Amino acid sequence: MLDHYSAGSPLDALTPVTDPEQVAKAITAIGRVHASEPVRRYIVELIRATRTSPELRLGASPRAGLQLLRTARARAAMDGRAHILPDDVQALAVPVLDHRILLSSQGRLSRGSTVEALQAILARVGP
Repeated sequence: MLDHYSAGSPLDALTPVTDPEQVAKAITAIGRVHASEPVRRYIVELIRATRTSPELRLGASPRAGLQLLRTARARAAMDGRAHILPDDVQALAVPVLDHRILLSSQGRLSRGSTVEALQAILARVGP
């Protein structure tokens, strides 16, 4: 591996698939996707539930909630919608929040993983 990568960067062989202008347009388009008050409240409740769950030693931060909102907007835009659905939030909650939380000792005993703890919270906190 050292011999292979010390001669050059594997990034040199990559071909761009877009340009900065297209990325800026995508960011602007995603920012226009509507997030209704009930969907925003749902995200807040999910984040709050991670911080109050006895199964978690460390819950998700407000910034995690912002990232969940942003990714839900991106998913809606990729699906051609101008608004977020609760399904977008539910589909992305585990991948967005999983690395941002820590299990408590109770959580390790009852759930075994942060994914299982998040799935339980999603089942308990409905849109």
